[in-house]
Amino acid sequence: MRNLELSHYNLYFKCWLENMDLEHRQLFPLTYSMCCKNHFYFLSNEIMVAKLVSQEVEGPIGIVIYKETEPKHIHIYSVEIREDFRYKGDGRKMIDYFREKNDYVELSSLPESKVFYEKCGLKQQEEGRFIWKRGEGWL
Repeated sequence: MRNLELSHYNLYFKCWLENMDLEHRQLFPLTYSMCCKNHFYFLSNEIMVAKLVSQEVEGPIGIVIYKETEPKHIHIYSVEIREDFRYKGDGRKMIDYFREKNDYVELSSLPESKVFYEKCGLKQQEEGRFIWKRGEGWL
């Protein structure tokens, strides 16, 4: 069984990322790199972390970092599924969770993720920027 654990981005999460040994750090290389470059912990009251956890595996299998920009409007900074769990629907489940709970979802994407976000119902607005609005598309 998989479920999402939601928490504020805080120094505990930042330390957890930084203190992972190299083997575990490689499970979430994009998240690790992005969090090292950005000082999200200064915005810890605004930035949230959603960890997708499974009873079968130690540690999260997916991480989303996001911010509520307005009530029911979110901006997703990062979505990453561990490489050994990709192509099993977990990324889509995470995106679906945010679409069910919000009226507007926006994110920036790497070019190689474009097809994934389009399949999740987000529409490309400009190069690398995707949005989803309730009432436009499915859900």
